[in-house]
Amino acid sequence: MRAAALAHVLLAGTLLVSGKNITVDDTSPQWSFTPKVGVWGVISKEEPCVPCQSQPDADRAFAGTWHDATGEGSAILSFTGVGATVYAICPGPHAGGEYSLSLSFLLDGVTNGTFVDTPCPGYTYNYMIYHVSGLARQEHTIEIANHFHDTPLTTSNILLDYAVVYDGDEEASSGGNPINAAAIVLPVILGVSLIVLGLWLYLRKRIQPKARIVTESEPKPLSAYPESPYELRSHGAPSMYSSEPTLAEPVPPLPAHYNSRAAVPPRHDGVDTELEAAFSVIMSRARGAGSHSIASSPSKRGNGIERRGTQVSESADGHAPPSYTDTLSPR
Repeated sequence: MRAAALAHVLLAGTLLVSGKNITVDDTSPQWSFTPKVGVWGVISKEEPCVPCQSQPDADRAFAGTWHDATGEGSAILSFTGVGATVYAICPGPHAGGEYSLSLSFLLDGVTNGTFVDTPCPGYTYNYMIYHVSGLARQEHTIEIANHFHDTPLTTSNILLDYAVVYDGDEEASSGGNPINAAAIVLPVILGVSLIVLGLWLYLRKRIQPKARIVTESEPKPLSAYPESPYELRSHGAPSMYSSEPTLAEPVPPLPAHYNSRAAVPPRHDGVDTELEAAFSVIMSRARGAGSHSIASSPSKRGNGIERRGTQVSESADGHAPPSYTDTLSPR
């Protein structure tokens, strides 16, 4: 039964979405009690009930007051609205034992349920015992009757505290200017979504490993590399796919007296190239002339060849190469 009461509390907090709530204390004139004498006691911190078995904390009761009944009696709430919820204080253990609850309800004079519960382990405040909603906005009455049990715990102790009435007046609750719910809900949803998205991106950025950035740098000039006594050379024909360089023998250093700025002397290893070409032309003509006049004048042919040979020899003597000075050999 206590679980059912909790379900009523949750239902009461979710069904009403408009209008205003009016709290009606047990001392309000909207409540009436029968019988007026002998059953109901009006308890407060200023006027405690000394002989009563139930002694809840007055500071935790709404407005510091409650109505206490252990006999047959009724409490009637009159209100105008679309619903109401009634709250009590669940009695806890006392010196003589413990109490439970056995209640029945009438809504506008018609039976509207019962409430039976086992004893609470301790005093429980804001304890809902009845809830109704979805009524027409007009005057209504709720009657709560306390009964004796048919169980070993024969006494039912109701500690009536207060009620909340839902008047259903939307215009009154908004001051005459109804509020557009979408104008409030949509910005809230959008704001929450942006916050969640930003948090997700932040966490994703922190968890994701940073990518390694590789940039192409300009090749360094040869002067930037240290000199090496070795040179690279490839064996075999060059290949467009691979060439495995190998280390050649060390290059010996140049002699100290070597002058890198000295001009390299021209090569003179015999008769100059021009002279060789002239000599070849002369000899070819001599052979041609001799072949045509061998039979007629052999002596003239021999004299002509000798003269041409003498001219070539004299020409070669006149173009002797200059003396060559060896500047590379150590002195």
